[in-house]
Amino acid sequence: MGSARGPVVCLGAAVVDLVFQLDTIPREPTKILAKSRTLRNGGPAGTAAVACGNLGIPAAFWGNVGNDAHGVQTRDALIRHGVDVAGLTVLDGVPTVLAIVMVDRNGERLIVAHGAEIFERPAGRLPLDRLAGAGAVLADTAWIDGSLALLEAAEAMGVPSVLDAEDNRHTSLLLRLARLARYPVFCEGAFVQVTGGAAPDAQSLQALSEQLGRDIGVTMGERGSLWWLNGHLLHVPALAVTCEDTTGAGDVFHGAFAGGIAEGMPMERAIRFASAAAALKCQAGRGWDGMPSRLEVEEAMRGLR
Repeated sequence: MGSARGPVVCLGAAVVDLVFQLDTIPREPTKILAKSRTLRNGGPAGTAAVACGNLGIPAAFWGNVGNDAHGVQTRDALIRHGVDVAGLTVLDGVPTVLAIVMVDRNGERLIVAHGAEIFERPAGRLPLDRLAGAGAVLADTAWIDGSLALLEAAEAMGVPSVLDAEDNRHTSLLLRLARLARYPVFCEGAFVQVTGGAAPDAQSLQALSEQLGRDIGVTMGERGSLWWLNGHLLHVPALAVTCEDTTGAGDVFHGAFAGGIAEGMPMERAIRFASAAAALKCQAGRGWDGMPSRLEVEEAMRGLR
């Protein structure tokens, strides 16, 4: 096991998920009975922080929750998983984000979230002076003002930064965040968005990498991830598992990758570490309670060589 030089500071969304298990996600208006329902937690940055905590990597969460029962539950869940919540702010007058998550028998999911106004607050309360001791930072694309402030401060302090680049209605903001992050890692939809419709391949990754002035990665679910690193294309396959639930797998990938960077892992090892962690999360399901341990990830990495 490595040792992080400091915690991974994860900034952005931590939400409550109301998960309905279905045989099939409906494709047209209908009425359907769920097989089960469970109240869990999610959100890209919150899930990434919890993933780090369960991998033995110190992590902190910075972000906003509402002054309500869901906010209390989210804070308690982060603490239970060993995450530092000193950067969590409780806001009056706005609800904690609640997401309805439908998961089918193959583990695929459909998510509908409510409460985006919590991400419209300015970033003035962030304890940016604490970044001097961080091993890495991770920002998602939910709270734009906060992510811009975090990435700008990390760049100024020389702290490695990772962007969990998900689809955003403002392409220009997504590109701005990606230029600030040392390691922008796109989901496939966000990559298509910022490239004007290009599928991930050697040519499109090289073009975007040159546009941003950064090495970049694209996560592609069960097809693994594709990277443009130091002028070369790298494909890292996904670990083959029986999938229980894909919810949060990308967030776990980003958290584990940032954790690997914080520990000083070589890039390819950090990517394989993240890929194994994400696959094991798909296999386990169960929200934040399904996070893999460090030992499980290290053992699974043998299947990605």
